Amino acid sequence: MRGWPRPFRHSVNTRTFDKAELFAKGYSVVIGVVFGPIIAVAASLTGVRGTMLAVAGVLGAVVVGFVVHRGSLGFARGAGAGFLAFLQPSGKSSPYTTEYSQGLALEARDDIVGAIEWFDRELTRRPADARLLAGAADLHARHGGHLRAEGMYLEARRVTTHSQQELYCTQRVIDLRLGPLNDSARALPELRRLVDRFPDTREARGALIALAQLKAEGVVPPRS
Repeated sequence: MRGWPRPFRHSVNTRTFDKAELFAKGYSVVIGVVFGPIIAVAASLTGVRGTMLAVAGVLGAVVVGFVVHRGSLGFARGAGAGFLAFLQPSGKSSPYTTEYSQGLALEARDDIVGAIEWFDRELTRRPADARLLAGAADLHARHGGHLRAEGMYLEARRVTTHSQQELYCTQRVIDLRLGPLNDSARALPELRRLVDRFPDTREARGALIALAQLKAEGVVPPRS
């Protein structure tokens, strides 16, 4: 079902940091142009004059390099935060202070069992936290726990108060049913729900295309 638009939030930080890297590389050329001749001249001199000029050149390059590094990092964080605030409005704008960063850190260290256990512990304390539920569902979906992920997305959608999070969870349930769960029949009601809940959106147009494709393939919804 390639006509179905996939969630795209995970690509934003990569694009943002690519721009930040470009920013830093560009200004590294400026550093070379400005301070390179100073250091080169200093290298040709001897005595106190040469030493002082060399030190001044190196210190200048370090200072400008630090400013460029901080500026590029700030650019990346600011752009990423703005996009995350649009997609998941919650009053928290920084993508680096998510409510489940510890679980993601364990996953990043390839401690998948530890990450799952961390999410499970947090969910016993905050069972109605939609963001935490969606984060746990993402983790299970990435590592083969598709049925559990499906249930968590549905629960996150039930308790959330944010329309964009509701849309995201609906998309992910559809992705799972059309993909690894191989259950196109149960994807039909979710596609129709998306069209009804989010009309006149890109996602609704994609859902209509998917519905037409499934109908052409003879897929029928499950009996109630």
